[in-house]
Amino acid sequence: MSHTIVYLHGVGGVTPLEDWLDPLNVGLAQAGHSPVDPAYDTVVPVTYQSLLLAPPQGRTSRGDDSRPTWEAPDDDGEAARDYALTQEDTGAFVRRLTHRSRGVHFGHTPLRLSGHVSNVVARVGDLTEAKVYASHRAVRAEVVRDVLSQLPHEGSVVLVAHSLGSVIAADLLTRLPPGLRVSALLTLGSPLASEMWRHTRPLAADFPYDRVGAWVNVFDPRDAITFGRGISGRFPMAVDLAVDIRSHSVRGYAAHPAVGAVLGHLLYGEPATAGERPPARALAPGWHLHLLGHAYAEQLSRTCSPKKFSWRRRFDTARRIAATRLVEEAEHDLDLGSAPSPDDLLDRASDLVRDVWSDGDLVPLAVQCHLAAPVQPFDLAVAPAHRRAALEALLDRVRRRQGSISDSEFAAAVTAAVDAASDALSPERRRWRAGSGVVEAVSGGALWSTLPAGLTDPSRGLVATTAGAGGVVAGMLGLQVATGVGSPPVRVVEQDEEAAAEQLRAAVADALARLGSADLRGLLVALLAVVRTQEMLGLPSSRPHVEEILVAAQSHLAQEAHLQAVLAPKRPGSREVAERAELVVRAVDQLLAPAESGEPVEAG
Repeated sequence: MSHTIVYLHGVGGVTPLEDWLDPLNVGLAQAGHSPVDPAYDTVVPVTYQSLLLAPPQGRTSRGDDSRPTWEAPDDDGEAARDYALTQEDTGAFVRRLTHRSRGVHFGHTPLRLSGHVSNVVARVGDLTEAKVYASHRAVRAEVVRDVLSQLPHEGSVVLVAHSLGSVIAADLLTRLPPGLRVSALLTLGSPLASEMWRHTRPLAADFPYDRVGAWVNVFDPRDAITFGRGISGRFPMAVDLAVDIRSHSVRGYAAHPAVGAVLGHLLYGEPATAGERPPARALAPGWHLHLLGHAYAEQLSRTCSPKKFSWRRRFDTARRIAATRLVEEAEHDLDLGSAPSPDDLLDRASDLVRDVWSDGDLVPLAVQCHLAAPVQPFDLAVAPAHRRAALEALLDRVRRRQGSISDSEFAAAVTAAVDAASDALSPERRRWRAGSGVVEAVSGGALWSTLPAGLTDPSRGLVATTAGAGGVVAGMLGLQVATGVGSPPVRVVEQDEEAAAEQLRAAVADALARLGSADLRGLLVALLAVVRTQEMLGLPSSRPHVEEILVAAQSHLAQEAHLQAVLAPKRPGSREVAERAELVVRAVDQLLAPAESGEPVEAG
């Protein structure tokens, strides 16, 4: 397949092919890709310099041919989601190549001083052409019109732009012929971070996602023209790649191996020799909770109503981004062994954890799935009925069949228990449930991240970016610890079993007492829901274990509330501690109420 490569030069006029294409081809070959061959591919070196050298006085913009031709389509959200997936993939590739600059560079200069940097740059180099383009709207219109006349009217092009050329490229994106698409935009040494180019700001708000496939910007933090910064702060749809070339020349940028690798990724994807990662099958136990979380998200997608097509597209986009990030993160973790592929996480996760847990071990995990945001860090609203349907489908796929409890009864018990616990701990007795819009339960994630570092054992589970408050996996780990169910990755230093258990309960109670009100409420709802679900299903109950922890936390908080009231009466912090103490008291009251073992649960 041939490509059309359009090159937009910077200040100084047309750049010979040997100064930009030849070094790019070297980088392409080094990365395992085919070079761009002018005999086979179409190479368009655009020129516009003469228009910037002519006196700007008296020139006016004529006609409408330089005005935007792009309007956001009705399905622009779909195009933006597709772009986000590509951007995530490109960003993951670029992060492997990014150079971290050491020492002082222009990127350390505060933005408010960018005008002084501009003056320094102006004294070092001739920026007359750039100043003319920035200062005269009529000149910009004439340049854009002339550049458009040199481009194809339809098809797809790869746009490579250096320096001032990157500014012109930004101006072109909404003015292209309707039949022409930029499959990839590669900007080198772009000055778009500067206030000098404020006229391009509207592009960030109205970006033509359906016309552009990807945008990578390459910069050197020591390149004064770029102000030592990337452009993604102003244009979030661009992916920045920092390199070390100590130059602003296009040859310097094009000759850097990372630039050829990026261009190859944009043109061809991964090199053919790399092949696809085979589907993962035998995975370490540290992956099980991640797989369960992704399996639940998969069932949320599968059980989505056909009428919610737009929601499902957004949800599936979030799922794919989360899966890609997790696999990328796992490449840097040496304790987990073989990692699943993104497709394993998206489509085969439930198969990879089938029969791993007993019904008793599944209860806290199911409660966490039902309560937490399913695809972190994206806060996508999910209706309670949809959550229950997905949970039932998940249980059908992963349960180790035992006893007479049906999937429907299991899911109904979890839902009823969560609703009852939410009601019991709701502010002013208002209904408080997952997805209701009042507040989102974060369950055990905050507890897990609050436990002492010497107690948690990350070598038995990947808990890096997913271990924050609200993370599905961290929430599962936190609920396992707080309920004593399953085998959470914790380590204890005591040899005596009872002493070890006491050490763990004390650490959990202390961590629970230090949670903020929102996190504490979410965790208490989850704990009550786990106990209630166990007893409704006739499974071994965690009530005594949870009761011990909550009573200890109640004592901690009561003392803290008294101390706060004495030393800082009527202060917001004192009221917040009193609120937390009152929450634990209400939770303990619920636990001390008579157990409701064997309560019938409607499966319908």
